[in-house]
Amino acid sequence: VLDILFRYVVAERMGTIILSVIVGHTAWHWMGDRFEILRQFPWPTITAAGVASALRWAMALVGIAAALWLVSVLAARISSSQPEAEALALEKARTRG
Repeated sequence: VLDILFRYVVAERMGTIILSVIVGHTAWHWMGDRFEILRQFPWPTITAAGVASALRWAMALVGIAAALWLVSVLAARISSSQPEAEALALEKARTRG
């Protein structure tokens, strides 16, 4: 349907803009409807236990990110040092022969 619309009725750029506006308008109304339902529920209260739990999860995520970074750095060093080791082995083989 969009192919026919863009080919015979309206230019593709203008059609894209019109469709984007329609989708955005519909999304705005859906968001308003859902907000009316959502605001009937109370906001959660912030407690010391909740903050401590969030901090523990944040520390765990930072630790995982640091471990992944360290592994990537070590892998990059190993992969960059392998060609040098191979070149040294070839040079030694040439000097012996």
